[in-house]
Amino acid sequence: MLGDALTTRRWDNAVLSLTLYSPAPLMPFWGGFGVVFCFFFFSMGFLHDQLPDADRDDRAACQGQDLHVQKAHPLPQLDRGAHQRRCALVALEDVKSYLLEECGQIAVFDATNTTRERRDLILNFAKENAFKVFFVESVCDDPEVIAANILEVKVSSPDYPERHRENVMDDFLKRIECYKVTYQPLDPDAYDKDLSFIKVINVGQRFLVNRVQDYIQSKIVYYLMNIHVQPRTIYLCRHGESEYNLLGRIGGDSGLSPRGKQFSHALKKFIEEQEIVDLKVWTSQLKRTIQTAECLGVLYEQWKILNEIDAVSERLL
Repeated sequence: MLGDALTTRRWDNAVLSLTLYSPAPLMPFWGGFGVVFCFFFFSMGFLHDQLPDADRDDRAACQGQDLHVQKAHPLPQLDRGAHQRRCALVALEDVKSYLLEECGQIAVFDATNTTRERRDLILNFAKENAFKVFFVESVCDDPEVIAANILEVKVSSPDYPERHRENVMDDFLKRIECYKVTYQPLDPDAYDKDLSFIKVINVGQRFLVNRVQDYIQSKIVYYLMNIHVQPRTIYLCRHGESEYNLLGRIGGDSGLSPRGKQFSHALKKFIEEQEIVDLKVWTSQLKRTIQTAECLGVLYEQWKILNEIDAVSERLL
């Protein structure tokens, strides 16, 4: 579920993280704004570097291209494929151990599962162990988005410890071309019509959702449709001092005290100094937060979920 695909930081037509989980009753715990499940992230890239023969990297798949992982004597394609398959099997065994022996609930298998053969391997593994599978495919054909993503994510990647920025761009674009050779996208109209998956197209410009079957899959879809990769600033602010604060009372729905109103004016001045474009303000439905926000002079939204949790029997006071 998590991982690269969920952050939608992927390259052109690359795929696929997937979620595997047991259909047995899950034991969620409550946190924040919803239900949280215990999950773990399994990275094929990490295994590729840790297992013996780590130089057998699919990034050297394009013969004759000067990729940073390509050696003077590249291994035959069959050897590279065998090493990739071995890494996948080792990672899947870790997934199995996590879900069946370590009380895990959700496993994220992060890899470039770009071929039907690889995805069928995973599906057969899931069937043998009674796991459910949900694929996440991120597709991007916008050159500007791809370039920005490479510079933002890959320049600081340990894959490129000694590279200059321009070399990283060139290297990774070549890597994309390598994946295009064997890439087989999920096909909702024929071969993959019975699978559960979501396609995220151009970092959230469009989505294609296929056969969402349960609560977990619906939550993954909801999450993916509400994330972004653009940097944003979020300010968390308490309301100004309330009348009940002066009386030492907990809870209730009192308005602002004179000092609370003074605070709201100071907050307005601070926000104006930030020169925020398209400012959005959320408040609870309580008077003290609404009065604090009204002073800002911008539209605001009231959210019940932001209301203070009832303190004892405050509604009886």
